[in-house]
Amino acid sequence: EALHLQKEVLAAQRETLGNKHPSTLTSINFLALLLSEIGRNEEAVSLQKEALAIRRETLGGMHPDTLTSIHNLGGLLLKIGKHEEALSLQIEALAAFRANFGDRHPSTLLSISNMSHLLLKTGKFEEALPLQEEVVTAQRETLGSKHPDTLNSIYVLAVLLSDMGRRFTALSLFYESLEARRNTLGDGHLSTLESINNLAVHLSKMGESDRALPLYHEVLTAQRKKFGNRHPDTLNSINNMASYLRNAGKYSESHRLYEEAVTASREISGDRDPHTLHYMNGMARALHKEDNLEESRILFEEVLAGRREVLGDHHPRTVTSIKWFLELVKDMGDVEEANKLQAELSSLKQAS
Repeated sequence: EALHLQKEVLAAQRETLGNKHPSTLTSINFLALLLSEIGRNEEAVSLQKEALAIRRETLGGMHPDTLTSIHNLGGLLLKIGKHEEALSLQIEALAAFRANFGDRHPSTLLSISNMSHLLLKTGKFEEALPLQEEVVTAQRETLGSKHPDTLNSIYVLAVLLSDMGRRFTALSLFYESLEARRNTLGDGHLSTLESINNLAVHLSKMGESDRALPLYHEVLTAQRKKFGNRHPDTLNSINNMASYLRNAGKYSESHRLYEEAVTASREISGDRDPHTLHYMNGMARALHKEDNLEESRILFEEVLAGRREVLGDHHPRTVTSIKWFLELVKDMGDVEEANKLQAELSSLKQAS
């Protein structure tokens, strides 16, 4: 109903005010937002592109409203996986913010942060790193080291450094973020729990299992108490604990937790939700480790079909599922299926 009404409003404004009137452009943006929320992203992109083209023409590339349109379109393109188009717009926006407001203005820092996030999404870690370091340095100077925005940026920098293999540098930032949040927000605050979880994950990657385990327990206990057993944050923590237990060789305990997460996520979000598929993938791996090969295969086949449908054949998570499934069918002695999957992986690698 809201969509129908907004279309009527826009049609009337186009007729009475013209396509270039500020009110018409505001309505175009609002309609694009509604379309995006119901998954009609291509229509939303078309409208956002129309609004941006008009604002470039009437206001110029440096006007705040034009920059808002660039930001809106870039965010939508990122959402639907058109990373290169989004990156081109973000480069334009960042140059304009630097020219208009200077390097330390909050709007410029937000644009730098958005640019860094986009580069991370596209795997361009070396390009993202100096931008994220710039944001952290500027926010430490202008906001202070314990400001929520600074702590969020420190967390992003820590994750980036971890992904680049610079784990000891990342570790100090994870600890800094957690200590500041415990002191300023308290142990039970959502942001504090996020920091505890991130530190636990990082320690696990470093092989520091003994230090990670109590942190996983702290987060999961707090989230079960705060949100209940079926909240998305709780399910994510259950998954993290299950993953830790699987890697520690405690397969039956891991299996039990994965099953809890998968069952709840199927009921709440559906079988094709990315989180559901992620939990299922972990459970399939745990079943494989338990030598429960038939059940593992059933789950892997469902995960792979779901990720092909939702993410596409070339998405990194789909490719990862193919690799894990390949290991399973090799262990099952299914040579035909193994050859088929290996050929697909080779084809995907050549295409990338």
